[in-house]
Amino acid sequence: MRTALILIKSPLQVLNAWEAIKSFNINDYRVYVRYGSNELSNLQIKSLVDFLHLSNVKYFLPKKYALGMFNELVVVRELKKKKSSFDYIMIGDYRATNFLYFLSNVKHKYSLLLDDGTASYYIQEKYLMLGKVFKNGLLIDFSRFLLAGFILNLKFDKIYKLDLFTSLNIDKIKDQKVFYNTYAATLDLLQSRNCRVNADLVFIIGAKYSEAGWMKQKSYFLGLDKLKNIYINKRIYYLPHRGEFKKKLDEIKENFGFVILQLNEIVETALMKRDELPQSIVGFTSTALINISKIYKDIDVISYRFPNDVFLNPWNGIAQEFYDNFKHRENLKVIDL
Repeated sequence: MRTALILIKSPLQVLNAWEAIKSFNINDYRVYVRYGSNELSNLQIKSLVDFLHLSNVKYFLPKKYALGMFNELVVVRELKKKKSSFDYIMIGDYRATNFLYFLSNVKHKYSLLLDDGTASYYIQEKYLMLGKVFKNGLLIDFSRFLLAGFILNLKFDKIYKLDLFTSLNIDKIKDQKVFYNTYAATLDLLQSRNCRVNADLVFIIGAKYSEAGWMKQKSYFLGLDKLKNIYINKRIYYLPHRGEFKKKLDEIKENFGFVILQLNEIVETALMKRDELPQSIVGFTSTALINISKIYKDIDVISYRFPNDVFLNPWNGIAQEFYDNFKHRENLKVIDL
């Protein structure tokens, strides 16, 4: 019997955890979910957990960060005291310091990073210094150090070996293993649903470029205007990124006439619940395009490439990496905008 301890904090990580359970033939597992401050993300996580019938799931609530941090570390101590052992520890975020405490203190044979889309592009450059990834500020990290080290008697390793479970083209380094996620279980699930393709329907996967400082909103809107002209006789739905501002979405609806379709779960699984699918799903650098191209073979999946000078430094180079990763993929086209 294969066992796993799974630590996740985003909707896509839920789907990829389920795929990993199927791929590695996990018979017994525990799932710990860390909710965040984004209520839509939390809703998508819960909806997906229920849809995939994941069992033995515990949620850490984010109402007070310090309390949530303490509760997670207490779970680590309990597992350590019981001498719990797992074949796999799977984590969805290598930047989550408490997740690394699980790796340091809970016995396991293999450690695996679950793909989380965009964040996975940066894993290799951080690989050899994961133990130094502290992002929550000096005071919180000092408090965590005192709590974990002196009160809970937990150790914190400096370097971790993390194998990857990903749908991205990522080269391994040193003795690392890369397992490619083909979304085989999701494909099997899709076969049990009955969805027809509507040739007059187009979905645009939105991006938080202006919110994140990748480009000016004016430039993003010029790109949307070009898409409107490309699909001039089509019914266009705009699927926002969780990080897009409401004011911007209101302007998109007013200026372009797109229907704003706010999903309560990730697009990869939301599509299969619909009676009809769009003929085309388009976007820019969203890694959801990779997943959709693997799962939905009857849909045209297109990544439209913004001119490189539209992206602000240093994001222009990173955007190009995304587009390069999209090239030569089956059922995924890259077209200049």
